[in-house]
Order: sequence, then structure tokens, then C-alpha cells
Amino acid sequence: SNRMRDMLNTLLDFFRLDNGKEQPKLLPCRISTIAHTLETEFMPIAMNRGLSLTVKNENDAVVLTDKERIIQIGNNLLSNAFKFTPQGGHVTLKAYPEPSDGREMAVIQVEDNGIGIPAEEQTHIFERFHQASSHKGNTGSGIGLNVAKEYVQMHHGKIDVSSSPGKGSCFTVRIPVGNI
Repeated sequence: SNRMRDMLNTLLDFFRLDNGKEQPKLLPCRISTIAHTLETEFMPIAMNRGLSLTVKNENDAVVLTDKERIIQIGNNLLSNAFKFTPQGGHVTLKAYPEPSDGREMAVIQVEDNGIGIPAEEQTHIFERFHQASSHKGNTGSGIGLNVAKEYVQMHHGKIDVSSSPGKGSCFTVRIPVGNI
């Protein structure tokens, strides 16, 4: 029921973003709290699907953020990792600090050893309704990564992917620490 709620919220957020009515509600939040929330939600799913989930939380930074939106970014990334990683596979969630462009960034990274994304598809995966041609057998609407990208940009952050077919994918979100 929580997963269905999350999917419905993603769809509603998609419409709010499309209408320009989605604004972040910025409050101080520890990145460690976000990582713990995601771990608590996804650990039972990992066990049920025969996947191992490792959480490496090295970031106790306080970020001025919309906590629910950052959790939704993590939900979207972890959901995709679980969807495209076969049974017996491994997913890692990392949270750590990183200096970038002269300021500290809070990094949230989701890495898997799943089916991966072809290089020619990687430039399009954050586009609305886009699904990689190699992933057509999997269900999905093609809006999750677009919503994640929009939320990251709302926080003046960046999201990127590195992936190799047959070896897995790594999605990295960087959010500025401090007042944005």
C-alpha cells in the first residue's frame, strides 16, 4: 500500500510540476534522517525480492531541503534499481558529503548491479515518458526519473547517471548544503 501511495504521489507531483504549482517547503533536515527513512522503507522490499540492500551513511550534514521531495527522489531511484536488478543482485544507497564548485554538497547515490542502461539511452532517461528500449518489458510510466530531476533542480542540485549494460547503474544526486 505504501508503494501504491508513492506511485500516486509521483503522478500527482507530475501534474503539479507540469502546472508550475510545485514549490519546495524548505526546512533543515539531516541527510542521515533521509537515508534512514529510505533504508527502513526498502529493506523489507529487498528481502522480499531476494536482493541485498546496503546503506552507507557517512553524512550527518544538515541541508535546507524539502524532506518529502528528497525522500521521493530516493524512492524513485531505489524503485528503479530494484526493478532492474535480478534476484540475488545488490543495491547500495550511499549518503556522503562532497565539496563541489567551492561549496559543500550532500550526495545521495543509488548503485546496483542490474541490467544497466545503454550509453545512447542515458542522455534521454530524465525526459518525460522516456523508457530505455532495453527496458520495455518492465512496467513503468517513464515519469519517475523526470520527477526526480525536477525535484533535484528545485533544490539547485544536479543528478546524473553512469551505467554499463550488464553491469548496472549508478545514480548520483548532489544537493547544496546550506541556504539555497
